[in-house]
Amino acid sequence: MREKMTAASTAKADGACSERSVRLKVLSVHAEGSASDGAGGRNAWQAGHGTIAHSKTGKWRAAVLILVHLVILAHVIQWLLTGMTLSPVEPSESMQTLREGAVNAGFVMFLLALSSTALLGRWFCGWACHVVALQDASAWAMMKLGVKPKPFRSRLLLWAPLGVALYMFVWPVFHRDVLRPVFGDEWGRLPLWLGQSDPMPTIRTEFLVQDFWATFPAWYTAIPFFFVIGFACVYFLGSKGFCTYGCPYGGFFVPVDRLAIGRIRVNDDCNQCGHCTAVCTSNVRVHEEVRDFGTVMDPGCMKCMDCVSVCPNDALRFGVGAPAFLTKPKDDSAKQRAAKARAAREARYDLTKREEWAFAGLFLVVLMSFRGFLNEVPLLMAVGMAGVGTFLIHKCWRLIREPSVRMVNLQLKVKGRMRAVGWATIALTIVFVAVGAWSGVVRWHTWRAGQLYAQMTVPLNAVFRPEFQVSESQRVVAERLVSHYQRADSFGAYAGRGIGWGLNADQRLNLAYGLCVLDELEAAEREFERVVRTGSPRDGLVFQLAQVSSALGRSQEDIQTMMESALREHPDLDDVRATLAAEVLRTTPERADRAVAMWDERLMQRHLDAGTYLAAARTMLQAQRTERAQALTEKAIAVSDKRMDADGLLQVARLRLAAGKADEAATLIERAVKMPTNRGNNAIAAAGLFSQMNREDRVSAMTTDATDRAEKLGPHSGQASVFVSAAQMLTQRGKLEEAAAMYERAARAVGYSAWDVGSIGLAMAQTAQSARESGASQREGVSAAITRLTESAVSALERACEIEPDASTLRHDLAQAYLAAGKNDLAVSALETAAKAGDRNPELAARMAQLLGYLGRGAEANRWVAEAQKRVQAMNDREAEATKKPNPAT
Repeated sequence: MREKMTAASTAKADGACSERSVRLKVLSVHAEGSASDGAGGRNAWQAGHGTIAHSKTGKWRAAVLILVHLVILAHVIQWLLTGMTLSPVEPSESMQTLREGAVNAGFVMFLLALSSTALLGRWFCGWACHVVALQDASAWAMMKLGVKPKPFRSRLLLWAPLGVALYMFVWPVFHRDVLRPVFGDEWGRLPLWLGQSDPMPTIRTEFLVQDFWATFPAWYTAIPFFFVIGFACVYFLGSKGFCTYGCPYGGFFVPVDRLAIGRIRVNDDCNQCGHCTAVCTSNVRVHEEVRDFGTVMDPGCMKCMDCVSVCPNDALRFGVGAPAFLTKPKDDSAKQRAAKARAAREARYDLTKREEWAFAGLFLVVLMSFRGFLNEVPLLMAVGMAGVGTFLIHKCWRLIREPSVRMVNLQLKVKGRMRAVGWATIALTIVFVAVGAWSGVVRWHTWRAGQLYAQMTVPLNAVFRPEFQVSESQRVVAERLVSHYQRADSFGAYAGRGIGWGLNADQRLNLAYGLCVLDELEAAEREFERVVRTGSPRDGLVFQLAQVSSALGRSQEDIQTMMESALREHPDLDDVRATLAAEVLRTTPERADRAVAMWDERLMQRHLDAGTYLAAARTMLQAQRTERAQALTEKAIAVSDKRMDADGLLQVARLRLAAGKADEAATLIERAVKMPTNRGNNAIAAAGLFSQMNREDRVSAMTTDATDRAEKLGPHSGQASVFVSAAQMLTQRGKLEEAAAMYERAARAVGYSAWDVGSIGLAMAQTAQSARESGASQREGVSAAITRLTESAVSALERACEIEPDASTLRHDLAQAYLAAGKNDLAVSALETAAKAGDRNPELAARMAQLLGYLGRGAEANRWVAEAQKRVQAMNDREAEATKKPNPAT
């Protein structure tokens, strides 16, 4: 220990280091132990002084931290054995609470940690944090090897934990509750560069989870993650390097610690020996602070009690008193000493004030570059890498400018001569910077592609309509989106255009969407297949792939084979399994046993959730296996009755209703709608079930409740869908006038989204047409409602075309609405505009010919027939040309 502490004083003598280095300054102590300011005394590190004692609390703290890890291990084992457990007791889980209103164990633990810190100080970090345990273990191992980590001291980087904490926990709330009301339009939409957010739904509890590991990285990411925040941060940044420059939870603990009445305090027996400062692994100047303030003020103090246990005079204790923000220096002399201590701290910083800003900016650049590196590096690991990278670049900067440079226990440069380890440090830094620059470029491409994705307005279902042709503006956006994603894909992909490490599943799906918009369906199909094959797809993705394959003209047998292959690779795709079983029952009803057998292997697995049992029960009902369906339904209720969410209850209610148990279904429905939510979707689903039961009173009440909830919540992404569902419900009950009003509310709710407005307008036109064809218009009052629906449809589609005037599909739908309203000339004009805008689409030309023929304008119709044939030929020529070109996706 004495050898390490005198390194700074001997460095200048042998010319080893010219960096600013300040010896730890403590008052001299005479042999008798009395304090003295004389130069002849001995301090804690001089020869002849008693050895600094080992911390008596260290072993107890180590035992507590080991117990913490054993509890974590027991938590994981319990989940593996039962399939259901308490949600992760991790502060980062609070993000889900703040974003979605789901109160979980992590949020409760974080609140308890913060509130206890406000009373006892920053004890949680020292006694309960597994990352602190990792850093302490790394520092202990290094000390055993003769390496004492030296703290890297920066003014601005000390604010990094608070910045990360604000980004993780405050920014989502600020974005939703401040930016959205201030900068959002009347539909709650923000400018694209600010991103979008919805109002928070009703607060709910989510203490039990099935997918415990969903928010944690895989083992091959966790190992380097712990290496970075443990060994690397400790070696380069100091014994609590990650706590100092990276931990977002500490970013909150630090200011809260200022409120704490529990602190390390001193009595009158302190002789300023400095033992307390020597053993502090949090780089706190304990002896100075207790001398001047009577208590430890530094919020970096983690209450590990090492300083208390090594004090030779028992002068230190953990006690209650005034919080830090109310504590002043003891007297004028203490005030002067505190000022000198602040000046000394200023001299100990490794960066000048000008360098601080440059390296803080560098820290941010490195952080943004490495976050998401290889689709694996999480935020906190990127923060640690940014801290280590900033340190290495700073050392290289010193190597360029100064004749002698030291790094921890290594002498990099002596009197202008670079040592081998110095060259190795430069090489390591160059590699780090090069990898970071590569990662930054790739990350920029994915970020830019994400921005372009937000500008895409065409819904995927519209892409597969035969009359669709992408508008010029959307084509440009889609081409740029595809280009950026292809550049970010695996090195050498797309005929050498790829420079990255491969897209993640979400990015690849966005790429597939862009390819669909550009009508490159075969390339899109390959992207979908790749995600299904190598990722962890959900059922909806497999159905989207089936939709793309169908648009390409694949046979039903090929699509079914694809779905079966996906199911073999991912047996948990329950909706896919149910769809395949339903197809077997539809095409070969006599093979019901085969459909049932498709579930047997799945149902033998352990820890299945209620959704799996319910999906299997639906198949059993379709296969006339009523008793087994009943047993599976009971199983679903048994495994999750206490934690069944509203969707699960409604699914069970559907099965009960299908089994003829209406009373039980009604009870379940009522339970579902009482569950906390203010979006209205549960109530509208309940209305649909009550409609099947012919419970008109409850249908009306649930429909009203759903729309009221959606209206009360304010503009949000699901509001219009609730109104549309309510309109459909009212249509089924023959209340067309009320349905028209509800459709109009939905059209207003989607605002300036042209395709959403257009789809609602088309739904109104189709509703009016169905009512007209059914003869309902003959009933009293219905004719006026049909007229209103038709006029509202025209109005909505006209607004959609104003928003996106070059969208040929929307013009086509407007022509249909005009035709339904009896405005034939306007219908011809709108469809002609659509056919000309979609100048490569033969379907639009054929529709134009059909309309003109219907109106008796044969000569014009014939010209459009010829135009349709010409476009078909041009399409065939393009496809033939495309087959001759090499496939860039390979």
